[in-house]
Amino acid sequence: MELIEKISCKEPGTHCVLVKDSWQVVKLNSSEANNIDNLRSLYINKNGGLAISLLLGRALLIVDDGKGASTSLKMVRMVRGTSYYLTENVAYHIVMEEGSELFGVGSPDVSAIEMDAKTLDGKEIERIKKKVNKELKN
Repeated sequence: MELIEKISCKEPGTHCVLVKDSWQVVKLNSSEANNIDNLRSLYINKNGGLAISLLLGRALLIVDDGKGASTSLKMVRMVRGTSYYLTENVAYHIVMEEGSELFGVGSPDVSAIEMDAKTLDGKEIERIKKKVNKELKN
């Protein structure tokens, strides 16, 4: 085994780049799934928290506080050099501009396959799209 392993991944989508017993590292490169026009649901991580950081580009983190009110959705423009921690059972989605890259660390069970989804209705989707498009113009 090498003392230093170099792992590089440029393909679109989510890639597990290192998996250990109690944690894993994922690289998320912008893809169609992270385009605001394809938003249909929020992911719900049922298997522990997830820490994410923006490496390149621009991304918005959308989180539902679970209260069910029209104001329950919060949006944060991610800043390079800042880490964001999503606790277990939080519904979220990451909107990324093309060419953007994220880095994440979480439970080894955290993957799109292991997550539930909260389906959004048409009104919620349109409201989120308006907010995202306004934020991305700034």
